[in-house]
Amino acid sequence: PLGDLEGAADRLMRNSDGLHLGVDIARGDSDQNTMVLQDNRRVIEAFGWHSRDLMKVAAKVAEWIEKYKIPHRNVHIDVIGLGAGVVDRLRESAYMVEGVNFGSKKTVGDWKREIGRDVLTLNRRAELSAAQRRSFGAP
Repeated sequence: PLGDLEGAADRLMRNSDGLHLGVDIARGDSDQNTMVLQDNRRVIEAFGWHSRDLMKVAAKVAEWIEKYKIPHRNVHIDVIGLGAGVVDRLRESAYMVEGVNFGSKKTVGDWKREIGRDVLTLNRRAELSAAQRRSFGAP
């Protein structure tokens, strides 16, 4: 319901911590690489493009980091599949970005405010799902 979405957005805005960039690397010809820039947890720009050249993809991510002055710790790249190569290249270039592996163990540290210490999760995917549910006010 719209009221739930608005309530979740309001709660997230109060717990904001600035610019974040989410990046998903495409695996095939029909898929697009995608970057979504958020400011105070509100999407301000999204960009998709075709490129199978990981060095060019890493360069585009670095361009956005510099253009928008995004803190490196706030750049989140899906590392399952081709994304790992982009993360490696960026780190080699001194961009200490976060690689997100949805099948990895939970981290809790960066989401403890949203999910609380009482929630037990199996992996990172479940942890992020719990954070999303909590943002909607669910237990």
